[in-house]
Amino acid sequence: MKPFNKAEQLFYEALKNIKENLYTKAEEKLKKAKTLQPNRKSIILNLSSVLIKLNKLNEVNIFLDEVIKKNPADIDFLLNKVTILILEKKFFEGIKLLEQMQKVNPSMSEIYAKLANCYSSTGQTDIAFENYEKSFDLEPNHKTLSNLIFCLNFKTDFSKKKNLELLNKFNFFVPRINNTKHSCNKKNLEKINIGFVSGDLRYGHPVGNCMYDFLKILKKSFNLYAYYNNEADEKTTKDFEVLFIKWNNIEKESDEEVIKKIKQNKIDLLIDLSGHTDKNRLSVFANKPAFLQIAWCGYLNSTGISEIDYIIGDPHSTPKNENIQFTEKILQMPNIWCCYSMPEYKKLNIVLETPAIKKGIVTFGAFHQIKKINKQVINLWSKIISSIDKSILIIRTPELDNKITREKILYEFENMGLNKKKIILEGSTSKENLLSEYNKIDIFLDTFPYNGGSTSFECAFMGVPMLTLKGDRFLSRCGLSINTNLGMHEWIANDQEEYYKKAVKFSKNIDNLNLIRKNLHSKAINSPLFDSKKFAKDFEIIIKNLLFTHLK
Repeated sequence: MKPFNKAEQLFYEALKNIKENLYTKAEEKLKKAKTLQPNRKSIILNLSSVLIKLNKLNEVNIFLDEVIKKNPADIDFLLNKVTILILEKKFFEGIKLLEQMQKVNPSMSEIYAKLANCYSSTGQTDIAFENYEKSFDLEPNHKTLSNLIFCLNFKTDFSKKKNLELLNKFNFFVPRINNTKHSCNKKNLEKINIGFVSGDLRYGHPVGNCMYDFLKILKKSFNLYAYYNNEADEKTTKDFEVLFIKWNNIEKESDEEVIKKIKQNKIDLLIDLSGHTDKNRLSVFANKPAFLQIAWCGYLNSTGISEIDYIIGDPHSTPKNENIQFTEKILQMPNIWCCYSMPEYKKLNIVLETPAIKKGIVTFGAFHQIKKINKQVINLWSKIISSIDKSILIIRTPELDNKITREKILYEFENMGLNKKKIILEGSTSKENLLSEYNKIDIFLDTFPYNGGSTSFECAFMGVPMLTLKGDRFLSRCGLSINTNLGMHEWIANDQEEYYKKAVKFSKNIDNLNLIRKNLHSKAINSPLFDSKKFAKDFEIIIKNLLFTHLK
């Protein structure tokens, strides 16, 4: 066989492997094809993409840098380089490269979308929002709109009116390819088929952390089906896969294929766990493949999809008098919108004494994503720490692994008047070590307007009191709901001034902090925050009543 034909055969076999998520086999074939045709762009490009999928970032960096030296203006190779920089959390390097590409390609939508991603990940939400808007203007589509809607949630000047406008636009743009609606033909409600659509049902992700204990109980009452919109990774999903009658990996499947599977499985209730976050499949829900459809857990705001019937909240985070914010009807759980799975680490030590007793200083902590730590948050936290002589602030988040990100955050705090000696910046660590880090904290500070999620549950589990600011929408009221369910009403502030005064007041009463510390872990694990059995039972009753009502 001639070299060209052999290379062609290997290339197309590799493409088939890629479609089947068999990246190791695809890598082997593409490397052989490259030896036969070393300068063929399609082979080089797919090989770099496969190496990225296999997380062989060092190898692909060396390989791609050599290719870019020979092809410095090739936009496809440069975009793959940006993808690597984003995976390595080198967002500022990504911005620099993208801005260079933008000068040469000012009308390419993907450049603005990736710029928005980088700016968002470094906490520059307003600039990110502008770039998503430019990306959409150049290439209008529902996926960019979804990113734009998600980004809006982090803006300090969030507008409910603007949000509803974008949601209505998204509902218009999302493709609808199927007009056949699913009907529910149940003669009884003993065994209902429930489908969960998510790219996040895995170990270590906040959605997975919320769902795991709950699903272990729920599967006794319902037939559960998963539609997993992410790469197959047995290490992180194997414990979840056994909880479902069928685990469907849909990442490579079209909407038509996914809709067909859902209908074949005769799903009565389809639950979206992604909203406008990454890896969502809202376009599937727009085609109404199930009798009832619900948004929940992964995104705490409206989806805008008219075919999604309900959104799950609670009396504290989604009061029914504010249903105008949602295109869905509000379905309230009795106590809290979701239930967190109990962390299980044999060596985990929970310190029941507030650290200030021995250290003599009050340690504030914040383990949030950088994009939640906006300028208003930085300003307020700086004011708090500067006002308390013997105090420090520890911020820990994976984004701080990057030197430039650390320098930027430190500069912003110093610019607000905080002495850099009073702030400690820490990067990524294992989950078990992260939980142990709460033992160093006296007071945990919640972010606003986008509250913490898993961090708020975890600090309660570790017995650390959290100060939160009550906002005006779902994702700004997570802390309100959590603290209300803990009976920590005094730790809820109504505005920034009250947040400041409470932080200063609480820091002065070490004895009271110690008393809270002794009891909060026990209180938390016996509260609705971690009571998966009660949450599952409440969920079962609500869902069966809901279906019964709709079947009348």
